[in-house]
Amino acid sequence: MSELDDVVAALAASRKYKTLAPELLRRVARRALRGGGGRNEVVKRAKGRLHQLYSAFIAPPELERVEKLVAALPPAPDEATLRATCREVLKRHTSTRERSEPDARFYAEIWKTTGPPRRVVDLGCGLHPFALPWMGLARDCEYVALDVDARIVAPIATLLRAMRQRGSAGALDLLPDETDDGDAEESAARAALRGPADVAFALKLLPTLERQRTDASLELLRSLDAQHVVVSFPSASLSGRDKGMDASYRRFLEGLLLRLAPASAGSNASPLAAVEIASAREPTWIVSRAKAP
Repeated sequence: MSELDDVVAALAASRKYKTLAPELLRRVARRALRGGGGRNEVVKRAKGRLHQLYSAFIAPPELERVEKLVAALPPAPDEATLRATCREVLKRHTSTRERSEPDARFYAEIWKTTGPPRRVVDLGCGLHPFALPWMGLARDCEYVALDVDARIVAPIATLLRAMRQRGSAGALDLLPDETDDGDAEESAARAALRGPADVAFALKLLPTLERQRTDASLELLRSLDAQHVVVSFPSASLSGRDKGMDASYRRFLEGLLLRLAPASAGSNASPLAAVEIASAREPTWIVSRAKAP
């Protein structure tokens, strides 16, 4: 067993991190090894990085509560039961807590710009799919939920079945390790990411990606085959402080669009436009590619 495989195995054996996507464990382990030191030091460094990036968003007791709430859903819940359960679930994740009472008008405003979607991809979804009862999507609209944690993905899959919503949920690292040779068989989740979508959600996702790799947001948006991408940013830090984040993220998005523009010069690309959703509870934009004439 290589040194890298040994560290990955140690992470995969950890109760706290064993459900994270194998691609992520390998990527973080590789980075931790670059810092040198003995095996225990490297494993500790990797675990610290995983906690910093992901564990701060939902505590294990809250995730256990989510699992119990969803497990209690009947196979075909009535609308009132479904919504009550989803409200409780949305309160458990830091990213969706401020949206724990979903606003159907928010999604209606999105669909007004994008048109009724036939395929939606929710990137780094967390518990956002539990807002599905308020989204107003057709049941034959394919909803693909992708998150780095298989333990979060499992109750989402149960929700989709309970709602009779076409779609899937899969565990996936959105930042594949650039040093891998790419010979490994493509997972179903990655294949789903590569498919075309009418709308992709990237809610509070881009800052997390940037903390891991410079220009990760640019890489992801360039790789997406999506007509519209709904991008949002935190209105405050995890500690609850607002440090001029709205203006900062606005500048970040403007810079991102400028850098994406040159990639739109090809024959198969088209200009980008961003529309702000003024009624959103957090800074939110719809980034759209103009349809070819």
